[in-house]
Amino acid sequence: MTANPDSDNILLVAKDPQTREEEVLTSLRDQQVSQVISVAGGWTGGKIDDKNFWSGFSNMSASCLESALLAARVAVASKASLLVLTGAAAALSPQPDMLSYGLTKNAVHYLVRSLKDSVHTVAVLPSVLDTESNRKWMTGSRDHWTPLDFVSNLLLQWTREPPESGSLIQLKTKEGVTQLVTN
Repeated sequence: MTANPDSDNILLVAKDPQTREEEVLTSLRDQQVSQVISVAGGWTGGKIDDKNFWSGFSNMSASCLESALLAARVAVASKASLLVLTGAAAALSPQPDMLSYGLTKNAVHYLVRSLKDSVHTVAVLPSVLDTESNRKWMTGSRDHWTPLDFVSNLLLQWTREPPESGSLIQLKTKEGVTQLVTN
């Protein structure tokens, strides 16, 4: 992992979660944090009988769940007014071929609902985001993909007017129009 020279406030952190948390909190020690927005994630499917199930589950745990837990701990420690985490619409229903992804995203959903009284916490639940990587690896119609500019504008709006704490807000895009559905 390397720093992006076009970004501000980049912190490259250790691999183990405890050290990662300590490094992040140390770097923020003299700063006021008003909101914490975590858009970290990734995708690995995984059926229960897949040969590489455990490595996929470990990768999803690190990229989706550990990053959400770190963001939550930073938000609580810094007394942030808002915490936004990234869940997944696909985790709202059983997906036997997406166990690694679904299990970790469901844990994020659980975290959002569990923290609603500790810090104002909401989750955005996209289906398919219109990203460079998805364009490379996914085929078919893109009229149900959610544009990144829609998501970024939504997150900016939430910094001023967040949904109710504990909300899971699903992004449903159809024919290029995105609707918000509260779960």
